[in-house]
Amino acid sequence: MTKKDIVKAAFSAWEPDVYKSKSLSVLASYLGVSKTALYRHFKNKDAIIDAMFASFFDDYFAHIQPKFEEALKEQDEIKGFFILVRGITEFYARNKQAFTFSLCQLHEYRKDPSKNMRLQLEQWGIDLQKLPYFASRETYFMIVQLSGTIAVFMTAMFFYHSGIQTPDEKDIQNLLDRTEHQISYGLGFTKKELDSINYDELDELISRAISSEMGGDNTLLKAVANAIAQAGPKDASMELVAKHAGLSKSGLYSHFKSKEDMLRQFFTTEFEKIYGDFEAFPKTEKPEAQLYLLAASSISYLQARPEIMIALDWIRTQRIGLGLSIPETIISRFSDSRFIKKIPELVGRQLSLKELPHFMIFCIMGFLKSHCSMSQEIQLSIENIRFFYTFLISGIKGGKI
Repeated sequence: MTKKDIVKAAFSAWEPDVYKSKSLSVLASYLGVSKTALYRHFKNKDAIIDAMFASFFDDYFAHIQPKFEEALKEQDEIKGFFILVRGITEFYARNKQAFTFSLCQLHEYRKDPSKNMRLQLEQWGIDLQKLPYFASRETYFMIVQLSGTIAVFMTAMFFYHSGIQTPDEKDIQNLLDRTEHQISYGLGFTKKELDSINYDELDELISRAISSEMGGDNTLLKAVANAIAQAGPKDASMELVAKHAGLSKSGLYSHFKSKEDMLRQFFTTEFEKIYGDFEAFPKTEKPEAQLYLLAASSISYLQARPEIMIALDWIRTQRIGLGLSIPETIISRFSDSRFIKKIPELVGRQLSLKELPHFMIFCIMGFLKSHCSMSQEIQLSIENIRFFYTFLISGIKGGKI
């Protein structure tokens, strides 16, 4: 057994529980050896994790470097951009374990320079701003971040639906085409339709709705949010929640059957709050305006409640086995005939209607996390929110970004 054998086994042994425990006992059992045998090769668990990051980055850059060089030479700037996007998506499509690892671990260790993706890209000489597409665009960072978020979501859905470790070439090419199309055209709305939106009027409606919403906090669920924001969903114990609520642990059990029940109630309630205003807003025959109300009000609610944003971020990596999905009552709001007939590029081609709310909240969380410090109140400009919305529903081609 070599160090390389242990690192390779760690990706397989720790993937099933999405790196929640990273137990050496589980790894030793997977290899059929004792924990002592692991220590002959690695000083501790952190040394194994270091080696996993090194292995991940070696494989990632070996695949991405030639794609980046090809993109630099491409005369068509948008085509060059998509050469790189497709290359990154292809790497993850061919490496499910690498995809899970990056989704669950890169953010956790982002403050370590040796494990920070952006810093490692720079070290390898991959500067995305050198691409012709970004030469004169001040929105470079948002385009990169939103494109990456969409690619991650499409890849996650690809593995979720297929359930396969090694997809065939046809499956991979289909994923790459669908991802490029989603980034290019979003949900299929045109720039003309976007230009018809009275954003100022809608933003005023959102401002009034959020001000009203902020007054009705559930004290217990707020305590849950604060505990998750402090310790993370995995380590938010009943004791910690009780402390935030000013209750005894036994008193907390009179409200929740278990930690899982507590988290399930919290997430379900917050989803309802995020999408609750969807029904309250005045109805319009313009789905593009109604969707803006939904997206922008979700952003406004979360930026006013940073602890909720941190607590809900678990959904982006789906680390908790709650068996929880977005409530059917919320999904049904997207099944309105106005949306079915006006989002032809989405329904049945890129995403299903059930995936639409997941897609929107995933992109919103990615957008907020990339722009905000988790330790202070979030402040985003109206211009950034509108740019996000244009990208989301019209893409870089449809929205002429």
